[in-house]
Amino acid sequence: MPVKLTLKSALLTALLCSGSPSYSEQLLVSPNVETLQLLLKRLRNEVPNFEALSRGASVVRTADEFSRDQELNLELERLQNLWNDLDEDVSLQFN
Repeated sequence: MPVKLTLKSALLTALLCSGSPSYSEQLLVSPNVETLQLLLKRLRNEVPNFEALSRGASVVRTADEFSRDQELNLELERLQNLWNDLDEDVSLQFN
């Protein structure tokens, strides 16, 4: 049975876990919504649609027709790098 996590329940879980000592190598302090969405995908063992996420980014949507492809590729690369940096030893801290 798959576990359904809403953003609210994931944040609550993260808050409860943030009170315990953390031994992870990566600490995310007050992560943005985009990072939390990718982290939730990672926890669900799902792979995000990087192209769709990239196309929805404001930097891509506001780019002119001459730079849009370049901005799309840069955003795609940025999201994939962020995804690769999120491993299972990530701790969250909310201030």
